[in-house]
Amino acid sequence: MATFENSSHVKEATWEGGILLVTFKGGERYEYYDVPSSILQEWLAAPSAGKFLNAEIKSQFESAKV
Repeated sequence: MATFENSSHVKEATWEGGILLVTFKGGERYEYYDVPSSILQEWLAAPSAGKFLNAEIKSQFESAKV
C-alpha cells in the first residue's frame, strides 16, 4: 500500500494483479483496470499525485467506483 501524505485528494493506493485501487481523502474508492506496475512506480515518484492521477491514470485506464 502506498500512502499520499502530501496530496490534498488522494489518501492511499494499492496495486494487485493489474488492478489499482485508489482511496480518496473524502472516502471514495475507485478501481482502475489493467494498470502496469510501472505506472504505480511512476505515480509514486511524481511531484503531484493528483496531476499524475488525472493525466496518466484516469484518462488512460478503465475504472469503476467501488
